[in-house]
Amino acid sequence: LVIFQLGWFLAVLGGNLALLVIIPLILLHFLFSPSRLLDLLALGLSVLLGLLHDSLLITFGLLLIDSHSIFPPVWLISLWALLGITLLH
Repeated sequence: LVIFQLGWFLAVLGGNLALLVIIPLILLHFLFSPSRLLDLLALGLSVLLGLLHDSLLITFGLLLIDSHSIFPPVWLISLWALLGITLLH
């Protein structure tokens, strides 16, 4: 849970630059996790559903981003990855 909180704080404040810390934090989680495979599945499912969710919000104009893409920024996707590693713990 500490990794999620730290990663969330960094992503919101640092944007894509925060990935330099978030990716190692996620790797650190997998290094010590007793259920790596299940955590990987939870992470993948969270990212997939989060990407779909945020893309729909962007498409319908409910989430405004600076670019003209229908995809959310990478830092926002990283929040879904961080959520995924907390689901089984």
